[in-house]
Amino acid sequence: MEQPFGKRLLIVTKKIRKGISEKLPKEIETDFPVLVTLFKTEQPLKQNEIASNCYYDTPTIVKVIDKFEKLGFVERKKIPEDRRANIVSLTEKGKKLFPLILQAVTEIHEKVFQNFSPEEKITFLQSFEKIEENLKDLQAQPPKSKEN
Repeated sequence: MEQPFGKRLLIVTKKIRKGISEKLPKEIETDFPVLVTLFKTEQPLKQNEIASNCYYDTPTIVKVIDKFEKLGFVERKKIPEDRRANIVSLTEKGKKLFPLILQAVTEIHEKVFQNFSPEEKITFLQSFEKIEENLKDLQAQPPKSKEN
């Protein structure tokens, strides 16, 4: 029996993420999207912005930021005008991880497309863009925390 598209997509996504994570140091493995988000924006972000971008719930992002702060990868500061909110930025130590993360991502992406001709890769990516466009009105939301 053929697997539904959604299930296949989920399996592929999990395999890609696992493949990238296995190439990274244990302390960042599955949480690398947080560091990538901060690196790519090139500016500090509120914790909730990072959570939304990485599809993490509030308790998860707090734990990840706590861990990364203890490891010296990020710095967290209170926002004076909103005492409940924190702003997070990469430290120099955190920025130095980006080439390693980029290498892991590149290696897995090459593996994903290893048996594709250049034309097949372009066609696949164009098709995927069409799927994203078809679903644009369905905003992806981070999972609800058990506390909500």
